[in-house]
Amino acid sequence: MTPALPQASDILAALGQAVFAWDIGSDAIVWGDQVASVFPGIPAARLATGAEFAKLIEPAPSLRSAALAQTYAVHGADGTPYRVEYGVRMSAADPVIWIEETGRWFAGPDGRPVRAIGSVRINNERHARDEELTKLARLDPLTGELNRAHLIAALAEAIEETTRFRSTAAFMLVGIDHLARVNDAFGFDVADAVILDIAKRIRSRLRGGDVLGRFSGNKFGLILKNCTVDDMNIAAERFLAGIRDEVVPTKSGPVSVTASIGAVSVPRYARNTDEAVNRAHETLDAAKRRRAGSFAAWRPDAARDAQRRVNIRVTDEIVTALNERRIKLAYEPVVSVASRERAFHECLVRMDQGDGQVLLAPDIVPVAERLGLIRLVDHRVLELVVAELAAAPEICLSLNISPDTTMDPDWWAGIESLMQAHPGVAERL
Repeated sequence: MTPALPQASDILAALGQAVFAWDIGSDAIVWGDQVASVFPGIPAARLATGAEFAKLIEPAPSLRSAALAQTYAVHGADGTPYRVEYGVRMSAADPVIWIEETGRWFAGPDGRPVRAIGSVRINNERHARDEELTKLARLDPLTGELNRAHLIAALAEAIEETTRFRSTAAFMLVGIDHLARVNDAFGFDVADAVILDIAKRIRSRLRGGDVLGRFSGNKFGLILKNCTVDDMNIAAERFLAGIRDEVVPTKSGPVSVTASIGAVSVPRYARNTDEAVNRAHETLDAAKRRRAGSFAAWRPDAARDAQRRVNIRVTDEIVTALNERRIKLAYEPVVSVASRERAFHECLVRMDQGDGQVLLAPDIVPVAERLGLIRLVDHRVLELVVAELAAAPEICLSLNISPDTTMDPDWWAGIESLMQAHPGVAERL
C-alpha cells in the first residue's frame, strides 16, 4: 500500500520547522503557520520585520544580515545558499532558544541581497552538544580548568584589558613541589589525585573574574584581575597556606604537599604573554631555589638583565664557533716525575674568535656549563682529539670533560663509535 504524502505544513510541524520569506527592501518577513511552535510566546509583531526580529537575536543582532553579506553571490534563479545559528529570547529573564536558519538569498541588479527564503528550527540539543565539545577542547581533562593554550589566550586578553583600562593584574605560576617523589612513592594515580585536589583548593580561593588553568604537569597558571603588587603578595600567601595547611587524602593515605609561586605584575613588568610567562617562570625557579613552599615576585634587576645580554651574546659566539669549526686545541706537555720524559699531552680547548683573538678554557668552559652548551663543546673537542690521535700514531693525548657531560649517555655512545671507527686510538687516549 502506497503511503499518502502529508501536506508540507504537516511535515514541517512534525519536524519543528517554520518557513519564511523576507523582502529585504521593505524588511517585511512573512512566516508559515508553524512559526508559533518555533518561537513560542513571541508576539507576531516582533517577528514581522527584519529589524524587530534582530532585536531578539543574540549574541549579536546583526548575525542574520551578516550571514547573507558573508556568502558570495551566485547569480541565477536558484539564489545563494546560507546557514546561520543564533539565540532568540524576549528578555534577559527568558531562556535562550537556539535557532538554526538555512535558506537562499537572491541578489538585485547591484549584486546585493534583495530577498531571502528559508526555514528555521529549534537547535537547542545540537547547540548544547557543540558547546560541550568546545568546552572540552578548552579544558584540561584531569582538573576541568583551562588548558595551556586557552590559559595563554586568556592571559593575552587580560594584558590587553589592563592596557586599555589602565588597570593592573598579576600572572602567577604555582608549581607543586616534589611531585616526582609522589609519583615514585605512590604511583601516577595518586599524583593525579594530588594535582586535582590542589586545583580545587586554588579554585576555592579565587575571586570572581580570576582565571585558573593547568600550565603543565605540576604547574598551574593564575590570572588575577585588578590586582596590585601588594594584593599579589597577599594572594600568594593565601594560596600557599591553602595548599600546605591540609594534607591531601588519597587512596594510599594522606599526602603532605607544598607549592611554590612565581609571579609578575602586568602590564607593569610584562607587556605581552611571552614576557609574563618567562618572568613568572624565572621567579618560580628562584622561589624553589630559596626553599620549597615559598613565593617570589619579579622585579627589575639591572645586573641580571646585563648578565642575560652577555649570556645571549656568548651563546651565539660559542654556537657560531662550533658551526664554523673555530674550536681549536692547545697541547700542554705532561712530564713523568721519575724520568723527566714527556708522558703525554693534555689537550686544552681554545676558541678562535675570528679576529685574531683566542679565548682560553677558563673563558669558555664556565660559561658553556652555565648556558648548557658544554656537551656540544666537549663533543667537538673529542672529535678533534681522536682525529689527532688517528693522524699521529706515536702520540698520547688526554682531554678534560665536564661532569655534566659524563652523565650524558650520548657522550659515551659517541666515544664508543669513534673508538670503533679508529682502531688503536683508545690505548693512547
